[in-house]
Amino acid sequence: MSQRIIGVVAVLLVAVEWSPWHAPHGAHWW
Repeated sequence: MSQRIIGVVAVLLVAVEWSPWHAPHGAHWW
């Protein structure tokens, strides 16, 4: 995988973790 793809994935994961609709107890749906 290229660093660009890794970077995009990392940004998406952070967005999910800090999004308002994320589970308050920190559970992951993926």
